Parts: sequence; structure tokens; C-alpha cells
Amino acid sequence: MASTSDPSQVTVPINHFKASRRIAATLFSGQAIGSAAMANISSIGAIIAAAQIGERWLGLPSALHTVGGALMALLIGFLLNRIGRRNSLLFGLGIGVLGGVISVMGLVQAKPWLFILGLPFMGSAKAALDFGRFIVGEVFPKAQRGRAVATVVWGATIGAVGGPFLIEPLARLSTYLGLYEHTGIYLFPVILYVVISVFYSIGLRPEPETLIAEVAAIEEQDLNITGSQNAASDSSYIRSYREIFSDPAIVTAMSAMIIGHLVMVMIMVVTSVHMDHHGHSLASIGAVLSSHTFGMFFFSVFTGILLDKFGRAPVISAGACILVLAALVAPLSLHLIPLSFALFLLGLGWNFCFVGGSTLLADQLKPVERGKVQGVNDLLIGGIAATASLLSGFVFASFGYSVMAIVGAILSALLLLRVVIWFLRLR
Repeated sequence: MASTSDPSQVTVPINHFKASRRIAATLFSGQAIGSAAMANISSIGAIIAAAQIGERWLGLPSALHTVGGALMALLIGFLLNRIGRRNSLLFGLGIGVLGGVISVMGLVQAKPWLFILGLPFMGSAKAALDFGRFIVGEVFPKAQRGRAVATVVWGATIGAVGGPFLIEPLARLSTYLGLYEHTGIYLFPVILYVVISVFYSIGLRPEPETLIAEVAAIEEQDLNITGSQNAASDSSYIRSYREIFSDPAIVTAMSAMIIGHLVMVMIMVVTSVHMDHHGHSLASIGAVLSSHTFGMFFFSVFTGILLDKFGRAPVISAGACILVLAALVAPLSLHLIPLSFALFLLGLGWNFCFVGGSTLLADQLKPVERGKVQGVNDLLIGGIAATASLLSGFVFASFGYSVMAIVGAILSALLLLRVVIWFLRLR
């Protein structure tokens, strides 16, 4: 039997422990590879749109990619309990490959409309990969959940930090092959999504749903033994959507993810164009984006430790404070190092909010509730972020980078207020 010294942790069979570790390693690998695939899609898409469609539409590629992912997140969420976790993720990745092929054809044939058409379908792969954080949280008991979720998110560090440095080499390769300069940025994900599909087909065994049921049964038994069973935690009691979305803890968890992601996307999408306007090279833009993704993912393991040690509210609050600081620092200088630092903070604040919110949401839901609620959550994240991405082009073109940053700071401050109010009510 696998056990720990923390009395709050449940005891799980050793075979379950090994299987959950294998699933975590598989999802970690998927995040590592997938982050390299997605690292440059939004930023380079903004440059492509600004050049081929018009500057006011620079947020369109990111918006369509995000909307596609958001809609597919809802569908995947409903499929989880019907065709299983593994098959749902493979379905999402397959649609992503199809979208990538369409977008590449649009770039090769110099047809912007075809490039745009493929982007929503490419977003499906991101939706599938993002569900990995929820699935790994489900196969581990609550007391280990923060570290499990954070570990999978941390996997994105490998590709996300290195991915931006591929911008220039992929551009040179595309030009050498006689293709449009940025074609390689969109062909690269197609190849990597196929690789991830193979990994998931082999590594997500047994079907994660089997382990999820075991964790739920063990935790329910533990609640019965300690006498802490109630209607909200009773697996036989299924809450309505109204009950679920009126729960202050669930509202706080979703607010952390939605607002944190919204602020990150708003500022990140326009930064590449902001730098391009002021004469920065593709290498410099790649370096700033690499700093940003380093902040987003590298510290995830430490985020998980902080979540399990100090609780969800303090970590999310810290993330909101960091986002405020990042938004205020970003417009202060056009030099490479200050911009890199600001975008690093933007990524770190997102990390605290995203991992903290994901963990808190998993804490509050029973297995039968998770798929549909997590799908709605990611739909809202994607829909709001897509709207922000689309509008960011208009705001940036009309008012400039500083106004974008001020709006981000205000939204982050509102998130901090929401978490503080919730936390004080718990005491």
C-alpha cells in the first residue's frame, strides 16, 4: 500500500499509485511536446494577420484558435464520461491535426481565408492537451492534487521556453524551401500532434476513468469513517448547474482561471506587434516570448507544493498581485531586458492563477460532475480570451500598448478582490 504521514491523505493501493504515476508521466510528455507546437501560433499569427489582413485584425488568428479550442473543450468535456478520457483526448488531437493541415495549405497557396479557416480546428488540440491537467488531478487524491496538476502544467516548460527560439530557424527553413516565411510555424504542430496521439494511445492505460473511480471510492470511504459525509460530498447526490455555479469556491476557481488567462492573452498577443513596430528582430521577439513562457510553466512544480502546503487562496492571490505588477511594468520600456522581465511576470502570475484555479475546481467537484463543468469552464476561458484577443487589435491600434496594460492591471486587481472576499468568508 502507498501511504503518507499526512492524516489528510487517503491511502491508495500500490498498483493504483504506479498507474497514476504512469498516466501523469504520459500527460506530462504531451504537455512538453504540445507546448513546443503551440508556443508561437498566437504571436506569429498576429504578425501574419497584420501583414495580410490589416493591423486592426491582428488578434483574429489568436481569437479563432481560442474559440475553436473553447468550443471543443465543451464537446470533449461531455465526451469524457461517454467514450473515456483517452479516446476524448485522441479525438481532440485528431481535429487539431486536420486544422493544421488546412492552415498550412492556406499559407502555401497564399490564401489568407484558408489559413484562417484552419485555425479554429487547430484549437481543438490545445483543448485536448489542456484537459490533461484535470485528468491528472482526478487520478490522485486531494492532498496530492496540487502537485499532480502542477507537474503536468510544468511539462509545458520544455517546449514553451524553447519554442520561441525556433521562430527564426523555421522561418529560414520555410524560405529555403520556397514557402511563405512563417509556414513552418504551422506545419510544426501538425507533426507534433501526431506524435502526442501515439504517446497517449500507448501511455494512457488503464483508462484513467478506472483510477478516478477508485480514488472517489476511497475518498468517500474515508469521509464515512471520519463522519464528515454530507449531501455536497455524497457521490449519490448530483448537483444541478445552478447549485454548482452558485458555489463561491467554484466561482472563485473559475474566476482565477478566466481572468488570469484573459489578462495574459491581452498583453501577450500584442507584445510581438508592439516590438515589431519598434524595430525588434524576430530573434528578440522570440527571446521575450521565451521569457514569458518560462514564467508560465517553469515554476509549476513549486506552485503545486505551495498549493498543497499553504492552500489555494494564498497562491491565487499572489498570482493576481503578480499580474498587476506585470501589467504596470510592461509599457515602461522598449528595451529587451525590461520587456522580458515584464512578460516573465505575466507568465508567472498566470501560472499561479491557472494552476491554483484548476486545483481548486477539481477539489470542489465529484467525478460525475467534472467533465461537463470543466468543459464549461474551458469554454468560458476560451470564449472570453478569444474576445479579448480579437478586441486587443482594435484597442492597440486605437489607443496603444499602455492602455492595454492598464486594463490588464484593473482586471487583475478585481480578481484579487474576489479571492480575498471568498477567503475572508471562509474564516
